[in-house]
Amino acid sequence: MWHTKLMVNKLRKNLCVLLNGKEKLLGIAVIKVLMNRQNEVLKIMPILKSLMKMTAARIG
Repeated sequence: MWHTKLMVNKLRKNLCVLLNGKEKLLGIAVIKVLMNRQNEVLKIMPILKSLMKMTAARIG
């Protein structure tokens, strides 16, 4: 569970760096849902991981 929280926090930081406003808003909305539904996060872990890769690639 702690690992999931860490990923969400990292994703949040990455999203703050992204320039595209609409994508940023979408990301923030996704994160709010994640924080409210911790137990459901595991179901969408693959999506979360691909989001991480996308944001990391954009920043990197």
